[in-house]
Amino acid sequence: MRILSNQSPCLTRKEMNTSKKTLALRRLLYAIDCFREVASGCRALRQFASSDAVDFYNAFFAGICVTYMRPFRRADGLGLLPQEYSAFPLDSLHVQTHNDLKNGRDSAFAHYAPEQAAKLFSDPARQEVQKKMLILVKDGNFSYSSPAVTWAKERLSAIEDLALFQTERARAEAAKLLLHLAEGKKIADGTYTLDESFP
Repeated sequence: MRILSNQSPCLTRKEMNTSKKTLALRRLLYAIDCFREVASGCRALRQFASSDAVDFYNAFFAGICVTYMRPFRRADGLGLLPQEYSAFPLDSLHVQTHNDLKNGRDSAFAHYAPEQAAKLFSDPARQEVQKKMLILVKDGNFSYSSPAVTWAKERLSAIEDLALFQTERARAEAAKLLLHLAEGKKIADGTYTLDESFP
C-alpha cells in the first residue's frame, strides 16, 4: 500500500488502520487551511479591490482558484479529498461555484487557455470578446485589453460561502477522526505532534 511504503512491513492491523487514519486527518487539516485561506482572500478582495478591473484582481483571483482546488489535486503523497467534498445539496449554489473554480483553475489560471476559459461565461457574446486581444491607438499612444477571465466581484461572496461550507464539514470530519484515533478517550489539553506524540 502506498501510504505504508516507508514503514516496517511488520505493522499490526491496528497500526495499519491508525496509519490510514492519521493520513486522512493530515489531508483534512491541510484542506481546512486551503479553504480558510480562500474565504479570507475573498473577504480581502471584496474589501480592497474597488472593482474587478484593478490590476491585481486577476492575480489574487487566480490564487483563490488554485488554492481552493489544491486539496482536490494534491501531488505530495497525501492523496485527494474524498468525493463527498465535490458533492453538494441539489438546490445549493455551491455546485456551480465548485465547478467554476475547478474549470477556472485549469483553463483560466493554472494552464492559461483563453479559448477554454471563455466557456466559463454563459453569454456567447462575452465568450467571443474574452478570446480576443483588443488594441486601442490614440494620439500615438496605445492601450490594450488581453484575453483574460475576469469574474465579477459579486461572485466572491458565493466562493467565500462555499469555502466556509467546506471548512465546516472538513472540521467536523477531522474532529471525529481525532476522537477515533484517541480510541474514545478524552484527549488531555496540550500540544501534540501527529504521528509522534499523537495518537
